[in-house]
Amino acid sequence: MFTKFVFQNSRFRLSLCQSTMNFSTLTCPHTGFTADVSKATNAQIINGLEISKKIKSLLRSEIKYLRNTFSPSHSARPKLGYVIVGDKPDSHLYVRMKKRTCRQIGIDTVGKKFHESTPQCEIEDYVKDLNSDPSVNGILVQLPLPDKYDSTRICDMISHEKDVDGIHPLNMGAMARHEDPFFTPCTPKGIMCLIKSVCPEIRGKKATVIGRSNIVGMPISMLLQKEFATVTLCHTYTQNLKDEISNADIVVSATGCPYLIKGDFIKSGAIVIDVGTQYIEDQSRKNGKRLVGDIDFQSVSTQAGYVTPVPGGVGPMTISMLMDNLVLAWKRNNFDHARDQVEALEMSKREFMFSSSISMDHNIF
Repeated sequence: MFTKFVFQNSRFRLSLCQSTMNFSTLTCPHTGFTADVSKATNAQIINGLEISKKIKSLLRSEIKYLRNTFSPSHSARPKLGYVIVGDKPDSHLYVRMKKRTCRQIGIDTVGKKFHESTPQCEIEDYVKDLNSDPSVNGILVQLPLPDKYDSTRICDMISHEKDVDGIHPLNMGAMARHEDPFFTPCTPKGIMCLIKSVCPEIRGKKATVIGRSNIVGMPISMLLQKEFATVTLCHTYTQNLKDEISNADIVVSATGCPYLIKGDFIKSGAIVIDVGTQYIEDQSRKNGKRLVGDIDFQSVSTQAGYVTPVPGGVGPMTISMLMDNLVLAWKRNNFDHARDQVEALEMSKREFMFSSSISMDHNIF
């Protein structure tokens, strides 16, 4: 089912459609893993891949429009600086995915790979160089770092004005105070986008978040509270997880424990966001493994109203929100002479990205 909506003002026109649908499989183009959603008997699938694709299209148009309209000298394109340490395959895969997305949108990248034997001070010096480089709008340190490094110290050295991952203490502190951070953490920001694509009005809803990490659980609980949801945060020592989940209108699970959440945990019609990712053995697959989430998809989808698949749900949104944060940083640094117009465009974009009309069928800046 698609609901088309058109927005138009003096600056640009957007035509959007709701991106919840029924289909049998969903394949992530980055990893090649496929989610079997054919058994989602009641729930509508929130297609993070499709929503992410439309956001990237919007960002690409936005960059082109702003450079052509408000920058007669064609200012430099947005630029992401990155740091990667060691040879962990997953980390290199994620950096390649982010660099590829940057190229697709029109964002430049500059970065450095460090050997695992590199002294911490050398990595810190490179972060300082990126901080002081005016052409770099945002900085990404690919986590996790090898155990020998003080990851917190390195990440905290990133200027909060370039912290496009949204993990600097100043950004986290602003969220805790229900203020607007310089940047919202990417995964929680993507989760809010997915939730609002099917539930624009969160006020008064009961939400249960499982997992209290600083990257997902804590910030998403704060974002939901800011929207006036009644939030329960569960963790390892929660006594009866099923009871805490069963009355929730919104469930966000970020534990990395395969199939932790069963169908009989879920309130009928609830929105279920699966953030967890874990590989399990599956000899029917060519590589002998399968990517799954926290929820038992088959049973949960008989109860839930909406559910995100793994893969193809939250994961693609994280990268799109990183790109959105970077474009935001670029705009702050380059368009002082047209601040009012650029801020108006940003506000209009937010209204669409965090609404039931999130998926852009077409956009013209």
